[in-house]
Amino acid sequence: MEKHEQSLAMFLAIHGHDTPHPAIAMSLCNLENVYAKLGELDKALEKRKQSLAMFLAIHGHEKPHPDIAISLWNIETVHHMQKALNRATEFLERSLAMLRIVYAGNSQHPDIKDLQCALADVYDQRRIQDEVLAMRNRNERDTETDKISDGGSPSCAGGN
Repeated sequence: MEKHEQSLAMFLAIHGHDTPHPAIAMSLCNLENVYAKLGELDKALEKRKQSLAMFLAIHGHEKPHPDIAISLWNIETVHHMQKALNRATEFLERSLAMLRIVYAGNSQHPDIKDLQCALADVYDQRRIQDEVLAMRNRNERDTETDKISDGGSPSCAGGN
């Protein structure tokens, strides 16, 4: 971690704190990966958003670029780790759409294939999460109905 922080400080000193530069963006990427591996997800997300902002400043907001797409994917990874699956889906879909433009005509590109697999995984997890939520909501409705109909608490409320 310390070496990555020193590297970022060095690139900021060389290129300036307000100058978008690929070396600064990559140093932010390195830091974000360390934070994510350490489980410091809020710090990882902060660095990932900073690197995305830097890549957008370098490449522009209108032109699709692999660096931007990968940054979106990196942000998705943190949301996925935080179990924020709707946010994860949003960033994966944006990343995949961008890479499909970047690699037009090459749907077999490894990044596209990897993103499709990651998106399928998140869709699957969301489906399961949605089923769990639906079951809990159904159980809560049934619990309320049972309380009203017999005036007491149901036998399995709260896992009893």
